[in-house]
Amino acid sequence: MFDLSTPDGLKAACEEAERTQAQTYSEWREQIYELLKYVKEASLKERESEKFHETIWKKNKIAKLGVREKEDVSAAITDSNVRKKISEALTKPLSSNAQERIKFLNEIRDYIIHDVFKNKTSKPWANTTRMLAVLFPTEFIALAVDGGRNNYSRKLLNKMIIKPDKIDKIFIGQHRQIIDKIEDALGSIPDGDLRRLANRMTLPRMLLNLTNEDKEKPEINNTNQPWQPTSTPATTDKTTSEMKAMDAQNIILYGPPGTGKTYTIRQRAIELILGEKAPKNPSTEELTNLFLEYQKSGHIEFVTFHQSYGYEEFIEGLRPILDDDNKEIRYELHDGIFKRMAMRAEERYKVTHEQDSNFEQLWQRFIENSPNEIHKSIG
Repeated sequence: MFDLSTPDGLKAACEEAERTQAQTYSEWREQIYELLKYVKEASLKERESEKFHETIWKKNKIAKLGVREKEDVSAAITDSNVRKKISEALTKPLSSNAQERIKFLNEIRDYIIHDVFKNKTSKPWANTTRMLAVLFPTEFIALAVDGGRNNYSRKLLNKMIIKPDKIDKIFIGQHRQIIDKIEDALGSIPDGDLRRLANRMTLPRMLLNLTNEDKEKPEINNTNQPWQPTSTPATTDKTTSEMKAMDAQNIILYGPPGTGKTYTIRQRAIELILGEKAPKNPSTEELTNLFLEYQKSGHIEFVTFHQSYGYEEFIEGLRPILDDDNKEIRYELHDGIFKRMAMRAEERYKVTHEQDSNFEQLWQRFIENSPNEIHKSIG
């Protein structure tokens, strides 16, 4: 368990988050980097254009949490006063005083919310904060969601044990406090280093993932012994050794937090890849390193299913793309994670067998390696 309240504990957590999750979030970080670069290189004239505001509002990758993505923000994009106000804000250097910077950014946000969207029942709080995070990335983390059950920044502040009476009442101030806490542990980022800035912005999300996973990891006194599932009414009755005997590749682990589901599935993944060559009694560190190695090589993918996760993300689907030249929307076919893995496996088959694979060959191999009862039913 990492202690996020101390610089040393937070530094250790950040290093572990980078080590275990950097590959998972590499695409997201690249998208944020490209967006920050686009804003920095835009001229004064470009910053007042609708195209620029279309990008910072609707192509925003700062908060990738699936919250309020469909809010209608067109009123801000088409309002010339908003575009001018934001363009002017970008030309002014931010104050060296943190509280003055928070006040300045909050004034911009209040203007957009209460003037531009004054007649709307549902205000685009979240998207306005995301937009500001693109323009002023040194002041925000990539958890730009306001209020309620989706207040991720408050959750992280609680993990950092920042007392409620010290939390700034202005939401933007919460971002500042998290940034200050991380800078105490890791140091500040040199001016203009957009790639490191993009990475730093996404680090809080990774810290949340890491500390949430800690709740599901078992306490292991002897790291040289493999962990076995705790005996609880809700936990699966199958032990790791029993699962090996079954040779099952589709496994469901269930049980309350702390029963070791995440740890066990990592162990099983390594066993599926290495077979008899898998280490018999790996230490926790050895198992983690192996898992990360095969994750980086593309043998393992870790997918989190949620309510809005659909066929399009898992297999393939059309995604709308705005044509910048004629402002028309076109659709491109996007491969999902399962299809990408299948194509990756096909390419490896061609290399290892020095021949092209085809459906008949693969189907025959599937039948030959299936249990007898399945073989009979499809034979």
